Amino acid sequence: MEDNEQDFERARQGIALLLNNKEEEAESLFAKGKDNVHIAASHCFARFMNALMTFEEERVQDALDAFKEMEKMCAHDVGWLTSVRNSVFSSTDSQTLAHRLEEQIILADCQVGSALLTFLIQRDKSAFVRGGWALRKAWKIYQHTYSQILNLYRRTFGTNQNVPGSEFPLWQVLPRDNTLADLQSPTDWAVPSAASTPSTSSNGIRGFLSSSLRTPFSLLTSAFSASQPEDNIPPNVVARLMAGVSFGYGIFQLCVSYVPPPLLRFIHFLGFEGDRNAALSALNFTRQSNDFRAPLATLALLWYHTILCPFFASSGNGEKVKKQLEVAEDLLTDSTEFRESALFLYFEGRLNRIKCNTSEALRCYENAVKGNPQREVQLLCLHEVAMCHLIQLDYEKGHSCFYTLMNQSRWSNNLYNYMVAITAGSSGKIEDAVSLIEDLHSSISDPKSDDTGLEILIWRRVTLISKAIKKFPADVNSGDFGLYGSTYFQLMVMEFLYMYNFLPSCSDEHLDAILDVCLSCNYAAEPMAGLRFLIAGSVWGLHDDRENSISCFRQCLSARNFSCSDTVNPDIPDKHITVFALYELGVLLIDSTNGFDEGKEMLTKAQNDFKDYDNESAFSVKINHALQLSKRKSEERSSH
Repeated sequence: MEDNEQDFERARQGIALLLNNKEEEAESLFAKGKDNVHIAASHCFARFMNALMTFEEERVQDALDAFKEMEKMCAHDVGWLTSVRNSVFSSTDSQTLAHRLEEQIILADCQVGSALLTFLIQRDKSAFVRGGWALRKAWKIYQHTYSQILNLYRRTFGTNQNVPGSEFPLWQVLPRDNTLADLQSPTDWAVPSAASTPSTSSNGIRGFLSSSLRTPFSLLTSAFSASQPEDNIPPNVVARLMAGVSFGYGIFQLCVSYVPPPLLRFIHFLGFEGDRNAALSALNFTRQSNDFRAPLATLALLWYHTILCPFFASSGNGEKVKKQLEVAEDLLTDSTEFRESALFLYFEGRLNRIKCNTSEALRCYENAVKGNPQREVQLLCLHEVAMCHLIQLDYEKGHSCFYTLMNQSRWSNNLYNYMVAITAGSSGKIEDAVSLIEDLHSSISDPKSDDTGLEILIWRRVTLISKAIKKFPADVNSGDFGLYGSTYFQLMVMEFLYMYNFLPSCSDEHLDAILDVCLSCNYAAEPMAGLRFLIAGSVWGLHDDRENSISCFRQCLSARNFSCSDTVNPDIPDKHITVFALYELGVLLIDSTNGFDEGKEMLTKAQNDFKDYDNESAFSVKINHALQLSKRKSEERSSH
C-alpha cells in the first residue's frame, strides 16, 4: 500500500507542477511514470486540459489518443480473465482491490473525456451518437464502481456520512422500455464486489449461468465475500476512492445537463439524465479531498461558474449570476496553492470581466501570460484580451489581437480572419475590411456535413458581407460611405458580442454607445433585418428597462415580418435573428402574469419550428431551460 501512496503523491505532484506553470518539470515526472496507472492518468488529464485550452485539432486528437491508451492500460488490468487468475491464486488483497477500483474510475473518466471532446468538435451528427454512447458506458462503470465504494465508505466512516450521489436516485438507470433491458447488466470491466451476491434467477442453474456469462465477475463473488479484502483498505484510501469517483460523476452530470435537446432525447432513450445539483455536490466533495483530481475539480467548478453559467444565463437572471460569481470568488480565494497559476489567473480574469472590471481582467491575463510561456495559455489569454477590447468597443486593439491569433492559432483560422475583417471595418478601415472579406470568401468553401456550427456561421457571415460589398460604391471612401460602412461592421461585431453573451460584461458607458449605434443607424446600414432592434432590446434589458426591451424585440420581429400564427419558411435568411428575438421576448413575457401564455407560445415556436440556424446548439439549450422554467411557473400558478 505504501508504493501505491507514493504513486498517488507523484500523480498529484505532476498536476500541481503543471498548474503552477512548471510544465517541463511536470512532463519530466509524467515521462518517468508513464507505466504507472496513476501518473499516466494525471498526464492524461493534462493533455485533456491542453485540448480544452486551444480546441486545436492536433491537441484534441492527442487527448483522444491519450484516453485510448489509458483505457487499454486499465482494461488490461481489470479484464475478467485477469480477475479469474488473481482469484485462483489468491492475489486479490486489499491493495489489489483498491487499485482496481481506481482503474475502474479512470476507465469511466476516459469515456467522459472522450465524449466531451466529441461534443465540442461536433464534426457530424454521428458525433452525438458516439458521444452519447460513450457517456452511457461511463455511466455503467461509475454506477457499478460507486456502489462498491459507497459500501466501503460507509463501513469505514459510518452510515450517517453525507456522501455525494448517495441521495440521488439517478444513480439507478431506468430504461424507458424493455428493449433496453439488456443494458442493465454491469460492464465487462466491472470490479468484483464483496458486498454483492451471485444472481440466481427463477430458471435455476441455466439462469445463473446465463447471467454469469453476461457478467462473468458474478462467478467470483463468493470467493471475495469470504475474504473481505476491503476491510483492510486504509480510511485515507477509501476517502480518496470516493473523491475519485465523485469527480468523474460530477463532470458527467454537468455534461449531460447542458447537452442540446436532440442529444438529450437520445440520452433519455439510453436511460439516464443529468442533475446539476448532484454534479456540484460531487465536485465540491472531490475539491476538498487529497486526491490528485482535487485541483481539477476546483477548475471544473470555476469553469461552471465563470463560463458555463454566464453563457447560458437568460435575461433578467442577474442575481443568480451574481451568486455564482461569489462562489467562484470563494473558490479562487481558497486556492492559495495555485495563486500564481496561469489557469487560475485566467479564471480570475473571467470573473473580473463578467463583473465589468475589464482593466483588472486584462491585468490577470497579462500576469498569466508572463508567468507561463506555454503556447496554449498564451493563445487562451490572448483570445480573452481581444474580447475585453471588443466589449470596450476598442476596435483597433481588438483588431491587433485577432490579427496575432489569426497568424498563430491553428484553431478556427476562418473565425480569426473574420474577426480581423469586421474589426478593421468597425474602426473605419473599410477598404482593408473589404479586401479581407473578399480574400476570405475566395478561400472558404461551401459548408460540408462534417463542418462545425462555428465554421458554418462564419461561412454565412462572409457570404452575406460579400453580397453587400457588391452593392458598395467603387470608391469606398466616397461621400458618407465611410460612416455607413463602419456602422455596418460595428453591428456585425455587436452581433458577435450578443451571440456569445459578452454584452453583460460591457460597462453602462459602452452599453449606451452600443444603443446609440443601434438607434441612430438607418435600415441601409443594417446587415440583417431586425438585428439593430435585437441588440437594442438586449441592451435595454441590461439597463433593467423592461418596457423598452419588449418594444425593441417586438420591433425586431416586425422588421422580419414574423407572426407566431404564420407557418415558418425553413429557407428564410438570417432566421437566427427571429429565434433569438422569440427567445428574449418569451423569457420576459413568462415572467409576467398577463404575458405568460404568449411568452410560452414564443418559446415553443422557437424550439419546434426553427432548425439549422446560427449558434443553434447553444441557444437550443437556453430555449429548453426557459421552457422548463415556464413549466415550473405554470405549476406554481396552478397550485395557488
